[in-house]
Amino acid sequence: MNFRQDQIDYKDLVRRREEKRQVVGKKKNQFATSIKLIYNLDSLSNNEEVYKQLYRFDPERELQEYSLAKNEEQPIQQAGPIEQSQEEPIEEEEQAQPDNVTYTGMVKGLFKEKVQVSKIQKANYIDATVFHQYQKLIQTGEDAIKFFAKYGNTTPIKFINCVSKAGFIELQCEAYNKKEKLRRQSNTDSAELELPMEFNKSKEPFRPYDLIVVKTRENQKEQTLREYYTISAHGIVHVYTDKGKKRMQGDSSTEVISLSDWMHESTMFNIITNIQFFKNYAITKIFNIWKSNVRYNLFSKTRKRLIHESFVAKPAFAQHLMDINQMMYELQLQKTLSNSIQQANKTWEADDFFKGDQKKARSDASKHYDSVIDKVLQKLDTVCKEVIDRTNQNNQQENEEARFGQQVKQKPMNEERKEKEENALLLQLAEKDKGRLHLFIKLVDYMTVETLVSINQTSMSMLLEEMKKERKNGLFNTAVNFDVQIFTPDEKEISEHLKCLLDDMIVVMRNTARVISHQSMIGYIKNTKLGELLSEQKENKDCIADVQGIITDSIEYQNIKNEIFEKVTNDFLAAEAYVTTNYMKCKPIYEFLNTWNQGDFEKEEHTLDIIKSHVIELKKWLQDINFYIKDIAKGILNVDGKKIKNKLQPQVITKLENFKDYLYKLMQKKANQTLTTLQTYTSNLSKNPQNLKEYAEFIEAIQEAEQNIKGLEIAKIEVEAMHSLLKSKFDLNPLKNSDIVMMDDIQAEYLRLTLKIKEAEELCKERKQEMMKKHEAEFAKFITNIQNTTSSVNKGKLILEDTQPADALQQLNEIKLRSLDRFKEMDKNYLHYAKLMGLSVSTNRDLQELEATYNDRRMLWTHSDKFNKLYEDLQKNIFTTLNVEEIEKEMKSYEIGILKLRQNINNLSKEGRDKVLDQHATRVSSVSNIMPVIQALGNKDLRPRHWKKIFEDLGSSWQPGKTFTLQELLADGVMNKKDKIEEISAKASGEASIEAQIEDIKSKWSQLSFIVNHYREAKDKFIIGSLDDIIAALDDHQLKVQTMLGTRFVAEIRPVVEEWERKLVLISDIIDEWLSCQRQWMYLENIFSADDIQKQLPLRNNQIYGHYDENIQKTISIRLLQLLKELLKKFQINNKILEDIQKSLDNYLETKRQAFPRFYFLSNDELLEILSQTRNPHAVQAHLRKCFDNINRIKFSDIEDSTEIIAMQSAEPETMPDNQFQFSTIVMAQGPRIQNMMVKSLYDITKKAYLAYPQKELERDEWLFDYPAQPVLTVDLIKWTEGCTTAIERMGMGRKTSLSQYYDFMVQLLNREVSIVRGDLNTLQRTLMGALIVLDVHARDVVATMVDKNVASLNDFEWAKQLRYYWEADVDNCVVRQTNTRFIYGYEYLDKCYMTLTGALHLNFGGAPAGPAGTGKTETTKDLAKALAVQCVVFNCSDGLDFKTMGRFFSGLAQCGAWACFDEFNRIDIEVLSVIAQQILTIQQAIRQKVDQFDFESRTIPLNRRFGVFITMNPGYAGRTELPDNLKALFRPVAMMIPDYAMIAEIILFSEGFEGGRILARKMVNLYSLSSEQLSKQDHYDFGMRAVKSVLVMAGALRRKNANKPENEVLIKAMKDSNVPKFLEHDLPLFNGIIKDLFPEVDMKEEIDKQLVDAITNQLKLIHYDDPAAYKKKICQS
Repeated sequence: MNFRQDQIDYKDLVRRREEKRQVVGKKKNQFATSIKLIYNLDSLSNNEEVYKQLYRFDPERELQEYSLAKNEEQPIQQAGPIEQSQEEPIEEEEQAQPDNVTYTGMVKGLFKEKVQVSKIQKANYIDATVFHQYQKLIQTGEDAIKFFAKYGNTTPIKFINCVSKAGFIELQCEAYNKKEKLRRQSNTDSAELELPMEFNKSKEPFRPYDLIVVKTRENQKEQTLREYYTISAHGIVHVYTDKGKKRMQGDSSTEVISLSDWMHESTMFNIITNIQFFKNYAITKIFNIWKSNVRYNLFSKTRKRLIHESFVAKPAFAQHLMDINQMMYELQLQKTLSNSIQQANKTWEADDFFKGDQKKARSDASKHYDSVIDKVLQKLDTVCKEVIDRTNQNNQQENEEARFGQQVKQKPMNEERKEKEENALLLQLAEKDKGRLHLFIKLVDYMTVETLVSINQTSMSMLLEEMKKERKNGLFNTAVNFDVQIFTPDEKEISEHLKCLLDDMIVVMRNTARVISHQSMIGYIKNTKLGELLSEQKENKDCIADVQGIITDSIEYQNIKNEIFEKVTNDFLAAEAYVTTNYMKCKPIYEFLNTWNQGDFEKEEHTLDIIKSHVIELKKWLQDINFYIKDIAKGILNVDGKKIKNKLQPQVITKLENFKDYLYKLMQKKANQTLTTLQTYTSNLSKNPQNLKEYAEFIEAIQEAEQNIKGLEIAKIEVEAMHSLLKSKFDLNPLKNSDIVMMDDIQAEYLRLTLKIKEAEELCKERKQEMMKKHEAEFAKFITNIQNTTSSVNKGKLILEDTQPADALQQLNEIKLRSLDRFKEMDKNYLHYAKLMGLSVSTNRDLQELEATYNDRRMLWTHSDKFNKLYEDLQKNIFTTLNVEEIEKEMKSYEIGILKLRQNINNLSKEGRDKVLDQHATRVSSVSNIMPVIQALGNKDLRPRHWKKIFEDLGSSWQPGKTFTLQELLADGVMNKKDKIEEISAKASGEASIEAQIEDIKSKWSQLSFIVNHYREAKDKFIIGSLDDIIAALDDHQLKVQTMLGTRFVAEIRPVVEEWERKLVLISDIIDEWLSCQRQWMYLENIFSADDIQKQLPLRNNQIYGHYDENIQKTISIRLLQLLKELLKKFQINNKILEDIQKSLDNYLETKRQAFPRFYFLSNDELLEILSQTRNPHAVQAHLRKCFDNINRIKFSDIEDSTEIIAMQSAEPETMPDNQFQFSTIVMAQGPRIQNMMVKSLYDITKKAYLAYPQKELERDEWLFDYPAQPVLTVDLIKWTEGCTTAIERMGMGRKTSLSQYYDFMVQLLNREVSIVRGDLNTLQRTLMGALIVLDVHARDVVATMVDKNVASLNDFEWAKQLRYYWEADVDNCVVRQTNTRFIYGYEYLDKCYMTLTGALHLNFGGAPAGPAGTGKTETTKDLAKALAVQCVVFNCSDGLDFKTMGRFFSGLAQCGAWACFDEFNRIDIEVLSVIAQQILTIQQAIRQKVDQFDFESRTIPLNRRFGVFITMNPGYAGRTELPDNLKALFRPVAMMIPDYAMIAEIILFSEGFEGGRILARKMVNLYSLSSEQLSKQDHYDFGMRAVKSVLVMAGALRRKNANKPENEVLIKAMKDSNVPKFLEHDLPLFNGIIKDLFPEVDMKEEIDKQLVDAITNQLKLIHYDDPAAYKKKICQS
C-alpha cells in the first residue's frame, strides 16, 4: 500500500486502453467504461455517482448476452458468491458454498456480488482515522477492488500493489530457498524449514485474475518483482519490470484496465474455464501428444526389428520366398467350386449339381492342391539344404586350411584377420539363418493356410455371386406339389445340399497336406521348440494353424454363409408367394380329382344344372391350368410346373369325357323312359270301358295322364336340354339316327297323348250316367246279401247250449271264409267306384254290424271252449303243479268277456237273453268264488312250515312231498278256512321278499371289490380307484335293511337282517376312514417330497408318514366283506397321526406366509405347489395374479434356465421394464423382491414420466406412448391437479376467467385425445387412451362444476372433495389427497372413489357400501384402490366361512398393507361375525397406536398401516344376517345409487373417437329407454348396459373405418346394425320413428350390398327355394 498521491497519468492510460479495445474489435462494455478523473475532495459526490454506476446491470440481459439458458443445469466448480447486508461488518468471513453450482447460479452469484458492491457504494464514507482497521483486511485483489468501489479516492489509501498468485508463490519460494541456503551454510541443526502454505496451494487451477496484495516498497519493486498490478479507484495498472521484460517475449507494455472490465473479464474467465472442454483442454492436449510419441516409438522399434528379422530382407530366403509366392498364386488358380455354375442359362437338378458336377470339381481341386504343395515342399527342402550347406562349407574350409596350411602361401596378417572376421560373420549369419529355418517353414505353412482360406472364401463368394445374379432360368429346378410339401426339392433339402457343399469345401482344405507337419520337414524342426510341441501333440493348435477353425470362425465365412442361406430362404419365400398367388388357384382342381368318384356320382340322381355346372367348372379348370401353371425363375429357383400340369390336365380331360358319356347315357335313358310312359298313357286312354270296373280304370288312367303330363313335358325339355349341352360343350353333333328318331317319337307321342286326354274326357262324360245306374243296382244287391248273412249268425246251433264249442267254431270259420272276407273286398271296390264317379260316400253300417255280430259270437264260443279245458285241469291235476298266475289271468279275461258279451249278444235275441252265454257265465262264476283260496294256496313263497300250519288248520296231517288236488282240498273244507289261509300266504310272501333282498345284498357284496391303481409311477404303492359303485350299493342296501327291520314280516328272520345291518355299518365306517386316510396321505405326499419342507417339519412326522404308507400297501387287496374291526382301528389311528402332520404343515405354511404376507391370498394347495418346486423360479408364474393385482407373469432373460428378471408383464399384456436382479434359487425369498421391484420400477417410471411431461400439454402425443399406461394416467392426474390449483389461485387473485380458460383447455385436450383414438393404434395403446379419456372426461366435468359454482379458493369444499394428485417435493413422491385425508401413492401395478371411503381410511375405519345389485359397490372400492395404487383383494363371502379362515386372511392383509373387499358380507353367520368384529378392532387399534408389530390371534405379526377393509351388502335380501352393533361401529356406511348410463355412454363414445360424445350419449340412452317402453316385449330384446356397450364398441369401429362420415350417422348405423336384425316386423316402424325423432337432421338411406343379395339369390336357386325380398333383406341385416 502506498499513502501518497498517485503520479500515474491515468487519462493517457485510459485513452490507450480504449484505443486498444477498439482495434481488437471488442464490443463496447455495457458497464461503465469511462471514469472521470477527479483529484480533489470537492467533487467527491460526482466521483461517488460514477462508482455507483460502475456495477449497475440487468441480470436477465447479461444471461442472454452470454447465451446461458436459465434452466441449464451443468455443474461447474466455483465457489459461491458473498452475500452481505448493509448491517453486516465488512470483515465478516465469507460463508462456504457448495462446490457444485450451475452456470446460471454462478453468474447470478457474481451479479449478486456486484449488487453488494453497489450497496457498499451507497454506504457512508468512513473517517480517515479508522482506515487502519481495514488495512489488515485487504489481502487479495478482490478485497482491494471492493475497498475502492466502496470508498473511492476518499481515504489515505490511494493505490494498492498486487502480484498474481503465481508470482506470489514464486516470491515465497525464492525467500524459502534463500533461508534454506543460509541454514545449510551455517551448518546448524535447526529443524528443516516448512514450505510456505501458498506453495501447497500451487496445484490449484491457474487463475490470472487471482491477485495477492504485497507490501513491497516502491524502490524494491523493480528489483524483486517481474510484474505487478497497481489497483486504485481509477482502475488496475499491469506493469512489467525490467526483470520481467527480459523473460517476456511478447508485448510487455504497461496496460491499464478499468475495474468494471477487470470484473467482467474475470467473470468470463470463470465461466469459460468451467466448461468441460476448456477445463480439460490442457490435460487432453498433453495426453494426445504423449500418446502420439508412444505410438511413434513403438512404430520405430517394430520397423527396426522387421529390417533385421524379416525373411524378405535376408538373401538366403528372399528369392525362394518369391518362388513360393508364385506357387501360392498357382494354388489359387483352382477353385473348389465348378465353373459350370457360371453358365448363364443352365438350370440344374439338385442331385446332378451337388452330387455330380461339384463333387468332381472338389476332387480335381484336391489333386491340384496336393501337387502344388509337393512343389512347395521341394522348394523348402532346397532352401533348408542350402542354408545348412553354408554352415558346413565354413567349417570345411577351416579344416582344409588347417590340413594344407604349410603348403599354402601365408597371407598378410591384416588380410588374414580381415578374412577371418568376414568368415566368422558369414558363419554367424549362416548359423542364425539355420536357427530360423523352423520359423521359415512355419511362415510358409501360414502362407499355405492363408491361401487355402482365401481360396475357400473366393469359392464361397463366387457361389454367393452366382446365386445373386439375375437369371432367365433359375439355378436349381424345384417342382411344385399339392401334397404335404409345396416344393420338391424344398428349402430344407436345398439348404442341406448347400450346407454339405460348404462343409465339403472346408474338408478339401482341411485334408490338403500341411507343410509344417510333413515328414520331410520334421528333420529341420525336430530340435526346436516347434518340433518339441509337434512331438508332444501333432495337432497342437498353438503351433499348427487349424484351417477349418480359421475358416469357420471368420466373420467373412459366417456372413457369406448367412447370406447364402438367407438367399435360399428369401427365394423360397418369393417362390412360395408366387405359387400361392398362381399355382394354388389350381389346388382345388387337384383336391377335386383326388376325391371325385364318377361311379358314386352316377349312382345318384342329379339335375341338369348340377351336371352343367360341373362341366363348366372343368372347362374353366383347363383354362386355369394353362394360365396359372407356368415355369418361372425366382432367384436361384426355377419353379417347374410341368409335372403338376401334366398330371392335372389329362385327368381334367378324362373327367370331361366321363361327364360326356354320362350325360349321353342319361339322355338316352331319360328319352326311353319318357317315350315308354307316353305310349303307355296313350294305350290306356284308347280303350272303350264296358263294365263298372273298366270304367273306373279308365277314369284312373285319365287322372294319371293329366297329373303327369306336365312332368312328361319337363322330361321332354330336359332331353332336349341334354342334347343342347352335349352339342355346345362337347361338340357332339350330329346325334345317332336312332336318337333322332327317338326324339321325334317323343314329340309325336306327346302331341298324341294330349289329344287322347281330351277324347277320353269326352267319353267319360258320355258314359257317366249309365255307369252310375249300374253302380246303384249292384250295391243294393250287395247290401241284401250282407243282411242275410248277419241273420244266419244268430240262428241254428250257434245259439243252442247243447252245441259243442268245436262245432260252433267250425261253422263260424266257414261263414268268415265264405261271406265276411268277400264282403269286405267288394265294399272297398264299390267305395272306390263311387269316389271316381263323384258320388257321395258313407260308411257301410250293414257290413259293420255283420262284423260285430260275428266277432261277439266267435268270442263267446272261444271262451267257452277254453274254460272247459281249464275247469277240467283244476279238478284233476295235482294242485302244486298248477300255474296259478296263468289261471288268474284267464279267469279275469273270461269275466271281462262275459260283461262285454252281455251288452252285445243279449240284445240280439228276441227274449233278451242268450242261453249259451248264461251257461258260460254260471260256470265261470263258480270257479271265481274259489279263486282267492287258489291264489293263496298257489303262492310260490309258501315253505314247508307254512303248509304245515295250513293242514293243521284243516285238521289234517302234512308231510313233505305230500300230493293233493283242489277237489280234495274243497272236500276238506278249505273254503271255511279262507281268511286264515290268506293270512299265512301273505306272511309267506313278506318273508320271501325279505329273504330275496338279503340274498341280493349278499350276492352283490360277494362280487364287489376295490379297484386299486398304482400311485403315480410307484410299483409298491397303491390307491383305491373309483368307489362310486360301492358307495351307491352301500347306501341302497342300508336303506333296504332299515326298511326290512320296520316290516311286520321280519320276525322269523330278524337275526339275519340285524347281522347284515352291523356288517354294512362296519363297511361304511371303514370306507369313510380309509378314504379320509388316503385323501390326506395323497395330499401330503407331494409335500413331503420337497427338501425344504422335510427340513422344517419334525422327523417324527416323516416316520409316521412312512408307517401309514406301509399300512396302505397291506390293506389294498383285501375284499370288502373280509375287513375286520382291527382294520378300522388302524385307519382311525393313522387319521389321527395325519391330523398331527397337517397341524405341523399349517404351522410351517404360516412361517412362509409371514415371510411374504401376500401368500395369505393363496390357498394351501397353491402355496404348496410353489413349495414343491422351490428350486424352480418359474413356479411362481401361475400364482402372481393372486399375489399382485396385475402382474400376470415375470419375464426372465432369454438365456436358457436364466434366473434374471428383466420385466414384469400384465394380462393385457403390457411389459413393464424394471430394475434387473437375479432370482434366488429359493423361490420363497423372491416375493418381497418382486414387490420391491414392482414399486421401485413404477416409482422410477412415474417420476421420469412426470419430469418428461411436455410443457405444451396439447402436444403430448409421443409422450403418451413412451411410458406404460399406469404412470401416464397418474401423471395426467397430477398435471390436472396442478392446472386446477393454478387456475383456482388466479381466481382468488381476481382473474375471474381462469377456471373457464382451463375448462376450454380441458375440452381441447379431450378433443385431441379423441383424434388420437381415431388413428391406427394397437390394443395396448387403445386401452390406454380409453382409460385416459375416462379420467379426462371426469376431470372436465369437475372443472365445469367448479366454474358454475365460482370456486376461488383451494379450501372450497367443491375442490377439496375431489381426489387430487400431487408430486410433493419434500417427500419426492406422488401423494393423493381428498378433503383432509392424505395417502402416499402405493405403486401397485394395476389394470379408479370417494369421500366417505377415504374419510373412513383417514380415521382408521372401514367402509361399508350398501345398495341393490348392479350399483357398483365392489367396483367403487376397487376403483378407489386403483386410484391409490393399492392392491385390493375381492372375497366372496358365504355362510360356510369360519373365524379361523377370516383370521388368516386378516393376518395377511395387515402384514402386506393390502385392502380387502368382502362381497355379500352379511351372508356370514352371526356367530362368526362377532369374532370378525374383534379381529378387525384389534387391527384398527394397532393402526391408531402406530405400532410396527402387534399381537393377533396369539401371534405377534408385523403391521403395515396401509391396511383397509371394506364390506358390501345387499339390504333386504333373503338369507342375510343383521350385522352386530360392535361390527357396525367399525365401518362407515355408504349408500350406492344406480349408475348414470348417459355418463357411461358419453365416456365410451369419447374413448372410441367421437367428439360429440355428450349429445350423442344422451340421445342413445333416450333411444334405448323409449324402445324398452314402447316396443313389444320379447325375450331376445336387450336394451340394458351390455347392449349399450356392444353398440358403442361397434360404433367406434365404424368411426375409425369411416373417418369422414358424420358422427351421428355412424352411431345410427351402429344402432341399426345391432338391433334391426332381431326386431320383429311390426316393431321396426316404431324403432325407425324413434330414431327419426331423436335425429331429425339425419336422413339415413338404407344401404344394400348388391353382391351379397346376388349371392343369396343364387344360393336359394341352387337349393330350389323361393327368394322373397323380405327374406333376403333379413339375411343381409343379420
